[in-house]
Amino acid sequence: FIGDVGRPDLVSSKGRTAEEMASLMYDSLHDKLLILPDACEVWPGHGAGSACGRSMSSELSCTIGRQKQNNPALQPMSRQEFVAMQTAGLPPAPAYFPRSAELNRVGPPGLDELPEPPRLAPDQAEAELLGGALALDVRHADDFALGHLPGSVNIGLWGQFASWVGTLLSGDTRVLLVVDDDAQARDAWVRLARVGHHAVAGVLDGGLAAWRESGRPLASHARIDVDELAERLSADPSLAVLDVRREGEYEGGHVPGASNLPLHRLEHDLAAADLERSAPLHVICQGGYRSSAAVALLARAGFTELVDIRGGTGAWIEAGHPVEHPTPAGA
Repeated sequence: FIGDVGRPDLVSSKGRTAEEMASLMYDSLHDKLLILPDACEVWPGHGAGSACGRSMSSELSCTIGRQKQNNPALQPMSRQEFVAMQTAGLPPAPAYFPRSAELNRVGPPGLDELPEPPRLAPDQAEAELLGGALALDVRHADDFALGHLPGSVNIGLWGQFASWVGTLLSGDTRVLLVVDDDAQARDAWVRLARVGHHAVAGVLDGGLAAWRESGRPLASHARIDVDELAERLSADPSLAVLDVRREGEYEGGHVPGASNLPLHRLEHDLAAADLERSAPLHVICQGGYRSSAAVALLARAGFTELVDIRGGTGAWIEAGHPVEHPTPAGA
């Protein structure tokens, strides 16, 4: 990759430790790639945002010579130093990776082999939900907060949709898509198929407007900006704030008093968390994407007074509000 190399802990390492795979990668880099001419072009297989690395560039091409200069993993170091660097602080691997790898091995069906999901009228959609399907709302978090199908989960197309679908939903979860328009419906269907999620019951025909016009209930929750959160905390510092970013992000600075429960572990660890289901809970992430998904999951778990923070910790810091860091152990 440009600016990075592959993670040693993903599904290709089945049967081997991350350390063993990092050591093998050291050999591949030094014995095969770095011996190529400096002018040799590099066209990366993945780019910025991919879970296959940690700091990939968005550049579309480079050269071996420039990567020798600028790629941290290609700087002179011993095998032991390389292994330590590549295995330290790895973020959690997306849950869909093993499934996708197996699909790649056996050959996934092409999109032309998959039937496009049917459009379902509200009564048909409700029947699917009563039969166990999950309403997957792919709209923007602002729209989701204003109104959505009760019990639905918001994983927006405007963020890392496929990665979070693969992380939060099991591969056989039958989903009903809630979208704004036909373009969103097709985009969601295609991106679900790319991570091996083919269990799409259908698309709510007419979207939320049709559901509302049919007389069926909607759910909603508050979504406020960081300045309003600061005002609320100033008036009542005991207000509960839940930060759903990864531990490393949280440790890098968070809203004072916020507790941490990463989104990828939220459902698994929620029972052990000291959170009151009937009290106001303000949920924050880095930019307002993950927090919307977390609010949806918390609502399904019985939390009744949820507040999503628009803009997240990034906006909180940019606005100049105070930031807290965990106290080091033994300090």
